Amino acid sequence: ERGNLLTKIVMALVGSAWSLATWFMVPVLVLEERPLGESFQRSVKLFKQTWGETFVGNIGLGAAQFLVALLVAALCVPLFLVSEIAAIVVGAVLLVASGVFFSALGGVYTAALYRFATSDEVPAGFDRALLAGAFRPKG
Repeated sequence: ERGNLLTKIVMALVGSAWSLATWFMVPVLVLEERPLGESFQRSVKLFKQTWGETFVGNIGLGAAQFLVALLVAALCVPLFLVSEIAAIVVGAVLLVASGVFFSALGGVYTAALYRFATSDEVPAGFDRALLAGAFRPKG
């Protein structure tokens, strides 16, 4: 039993580390046109530079998505009393739509962080002071 729990914990940590290390893979692959191995190394380097922003952004987007899911549930519970099928359909459609929206929002956030970390350019719709204040260069 201990080995099973320990294995689950180790696998969760490895999976989390992989997700974080590959956070910037798509922007690096597409915009820098590097081979896969170099893209991975570059993604790790960029993540190390922006780990705080990446973490906070993920937590913020995840919390917002959770709140939307709660709103969907709050809408669907009364609807369920009227029509079970309608509640399930409306709930499923709204949850899928919010999932697509937050996935796209996460992509925009990643691209904005990538651009700022690599070129010091502030993408449209983002505040330079907020982005600049978020980065803490390592000595």
